Amino acid sequence: MGESVKQLIQQHRECFVMPYLVFCLGFFPPIIFLSQKSIRNNLSNSQGRCKHGQTVHIGGLVRLDLVHASVETIYVTVWASPSVSLHLGKTENADELMNKHAGVRLQPPISIERVSELGEWQKREVKARGTSWDVKSMDVAVAGLGWFSLGLKGEADLALWTYDGIQITLREPLVLDRAASIERPGFWLPKATLEALTNSSKLEGQEARAKNPL
Repeated sequence: MGESVKQLIQQHRECFVMPYLVFCLGFFPPIIFLSQKSIRNNLSNSQGRCKHGQTVHIGGLVRLDLVHASVETIYVTVWASPSVSLHLGKTENADELMNKHAGVRLQPPISIERVSELGEWQKREVKARGTSWDVKSMDVAVAGLGWFSLGLKGEADLALWTYDGIQITLREPLVLDRAASIERPGFWLPKATLEALTNSSKLEGQEARAKNPL
């Protein structure tokens, strides 16, 4: 990655590495083509086993619901910037989760105020089919953010939610093999986000004790 692109990334907080290129929200830097090795070195891949009635969030920008599948679970690997937070949980709680945590635990967006600026939330149907548990079956790429890589031996119907105007691409998987480990349901938070939330909680506790001393 060239020095000019590194400087651009440092200057723009909402900047994420995309498949084969670097993309900053609201800004178009030079396109940088990445090798498979570069993808693994620059992107974070988090994998969960998703079953019917579960949802994976990429920040507060995208969510993927498993609506129906011919198998009990499917593998869902998220490839995105290490600065992006993720969540795996029940679909029935997905709307409440977004309303409560978008811009806070679910980042990007980087603030609650940014959520209202993102536009209309839209649903798109995705059909997946695979023939092996050992390799990925397909990718669902989200422009400017990253991609879901799906692995299954069977068929599945999914619902992809994102904002109007965001390009979605279905393609052959860029990385065939699965991630080395399986994440548990719940938040998968970047270290910086986790530290910020911890510090915020400590500060709130200190302020509460100052207002109500023993």
